[in-house]
Amino acid sequence: MAAFAKEIIKEIDSISTCHLPQIRDRKNENKIYEGEYVSPGRKSIVINVKDNLLQYKLSGTNFFSPHLLYRNADDYFCGNNLNMLFVKSQEGQIEKAWCQSKGESFWVTKSR
Repeated sequence: MAAFAKEIIKEIDSISTCHLPQIRDRKNENKIYEGEYVSPGRKSIVINVKDNLLQYKLSGTNFFSPHLLYRNADDYFCGNNLNMLFVKSQEGQIEKAWCQSKGESFWVTKSR
């Protein structure tokens, strides 16, 4: 046990002196996703960039603060109750997104 504890302490000490990874600045990169996304018969989803992250808010709701979307892959973001896969045109502009929320999937179109 003493040898095991010594190795664990050595590992913890080595981690404590490591440099933290640099946070990539994605503010400008994320601006392409900003806008309002609509789907017939549903509330629209408003996407904004704040502090290097995407946040979303359903229209007509008064959340204390918007929910965050975290990048999982290129054009794919996950949040508390919403996953979004953004689809780009041939020109590289966002046109629509596939959404998954609370067990159902639906498409939204970027309106602005």
